[in-house]
Order: sequence, then structure tokens, then C-alpha cells
Amino acid sequence: MTPHNEAEIGDFAKTVIMPGDPLRAKYIAENFLEDAKLVNSVRNMLAYTGLYKGKRISVMAHGMGMPSVGIYSYELYKFYDVENIIRIGSCGGYIKELDLFDVVLADDVYTEGNYALTFNNEDCHLCSSNKELNSIIKQVADISDIKVVEGNTVCTDAVDFYMTNPKKFFNRIPKNIKPIAAEMEAFALFYNAKLLNKKASCLMSVVDSKYITEIATPEEIQEARRSRVTEGKHVIPVPTFEIKKDFSGFILDPLQIFKFKGRNDKPYISEKSIIRPTFSYLGNFTISDTVFRQIIEYIAKKDPNIYNIIRTRIDNQPEGPYVYIELSVEYGGNVRNIVDSFKNKIIKEIEKLTTMRVQTIKIIIKEIHINKEEIN
Repeated sequence: MTPHNEAEIGDFAKTVIMPGDPLRAKYIAENFLEDAKLVNSVRNMLAYTGLYKGKRISVMAHGMGMPSVGIYSYELYKFYDVENIIRIGSCGGYIKELDLFDVVLADDVYTEGNYALTFNNEDCHLCSSNKELNSIIKQVADISDIKVVEGNTVCTDAVDFYMTNPKKFFNRIPKNIKPIAAEMEAFALFYNAKLLNKKASCLMSVVDSKYITEIATPEEIQEARRSRVTEGKHVIPVPTFEIKKDFSGFILDPLQIFKFKGRNDKPYISEKSIIRPTFSYLGNFTISDTVFRQIIEYIAKKDPNIYNIIRTRIDNQPEGPYVYIELSVEYGGNVRNIVDSFKNKIIKEIEKLTTMRVQTIKIIIKEIHINKEEIN
């Protein structure tokens, strides 16, 4: 137990996943861990320990900035015998090749800040991730068919969209660093791991870009920045687009096969789906419940272990959909594995196609379908 952590020795697993936001930690625990137990709630920096596919894993929030992650990661390493910490979070892209929502894996991290000097009297501004952990992450990404871009990143003491002159900051970064992205925590995490002979990695999603001018008008960018300052919203203006039958692009092909007449019939498009991002000239971001149902129906149709969907209920909220599904599954498969696989596919497809984060998915198995012909 520490002043910042009420957990007992042994409450944390050897590997801890660390998002910045406590609610993200809660979401991960509730949706991905079995038998998740809350082990810390001091200052609402929530921490849980549970099982993921039979392996003991912990997830804990680290807050924003190097001082915050510095405290929590140091205590986990030093007092709770944690060996591996993987920070998961968001970053801003620094190269044109990075698209929004691409996944970045930090290699070396540069900071012009003085975390190492203040903490350990060492004039250190460059720190490395653990190559073994990064290698494992890349292997899993390959198996899961997830593109991961590895490269050097910058760790800042202030977000660049609030800087009075971000261009001067960019120009101060040593040319040999060649950063692909920026965030605010990785250096402190990596330095603590180095100091205590532990392992650390940082995996991030691109949610902003210094090249944002390529995808929005100057007026939309100005409105996005105003909203950040006055309303605290972290928004990314993107152009309006319409998904319709003659639309050519990577989003249309998956959407074309949402609606089925019957279990063995060919798919058809039942209606137009309009996606309206914030700050577009059409107004607010709007996706109907029907779109989510169509995505779920399509995934179920492709899954041989699912006989049919009995009922679907969508609670479509601004932060993302809450999903309730009742299923009939085919006899013979492991029910828990079927549910876990179906849930993960739904989360992946909805977030890929709509960019909305699924808040919760509750799946109820109402019946098991037994083929009478196979029995006979």
C-alpha cells in the first residue's frame, strides 16, 4: 500500500496494461477480463486484476502527463513487483504517412523536459522501449492482422495544439530523432523501467495530426480548436461523405452486405447510410441504430457457430452504442469462446466502420440449436 494505491502486495499481476483514463481501465476490465476485481480506487485512479484467456492481467489508469504516470508506474515496479507495463493511449501523428486511427508502437522516446534530471539527477532526454515486449506486440499484431507502425516518438509537457508557437517546438527536436508521433507519458514510463530494470512499451492510436489541414477546411479547423479551448472537447474535423450504392471506396464494400433476405440469400443494400461528422456542413455526427444492427447481422451471418439472432437492442448514445443481443448458437461449440469471439468481432467492425467506440456489449445465449438430421 502507498499514498496513491490502496492495493495489497500480490493484488497486481506481473503485467499491467495502463491507459490514461480511469474509465478506459474500467471498460477494459469489464469487457475483456474474467473475474475482474477492483484493487485500487484512490483518487479514482482505478485498477483491476483479472484473467484474460486464462492469464492473470492487471489494468490501471495512469492519468495525464509524465508526473502522473511517473508516480504510478514507479510504485507498481518498486512496491508491487510488476515486471511489464504496456501503456495504451492516443497520440498525434507527425508524418503524412500516418492516418487517423493508425496504431503506433513507440521505439525510442525523446523529451526536452527534465523528468530524469529532477527525478534522478541525470541529464537524459532519450529513452528506449523494451525490445522484447515490442517484439511480442508486433507478433500478436501480425497474427491479428492489425497494422502497427513502429518508430521514434516525442513526449511533451504540453499538448502541441495549445502551444503558442508549436513550429518553434518542432524545430527544436533533434533532426536525428525523426519522430512519427507525439504523446505525453512514455518517456517517464520508459525511464522508470530503465531505472528499476523492468520492461515497458507504449501502444497508441493516432487521434490527431499536424497534417490535419489536408482533411478539413480552415473554418472547420478553427471551430475544432475553439471547441477544444472552450468546451474541453478533443475533436477531429473531417469532411462529410455519403455512403450509397454507387460510392467507390473501402467503406462501401463492407456496408453493401449488411442486409439479408434470408439465411442463404444474397445480400442487398436496404437503405442509404449517412455519416455526418462534427463540424460538417450537414450538422452533427449521426448514425442510425439500423446501421449497428446491420453490422451485427452481417457478422452473425458469417459465423458458422451462430444459428440466428433472436433479438438486438441498441442504446445509441453520443459516447457510443450500448449493445444487447440474444442469440441462438449451434450445438457443439464452446459457448464462452463463441460469445467472446462474436463480441470482439462486433467491437472491431463497429469501430472500424463508424469510428464510434462500443461502450458495452451484453450477449445472452437463449437457446442452442440442434440439427435433428445430424442426430438421426
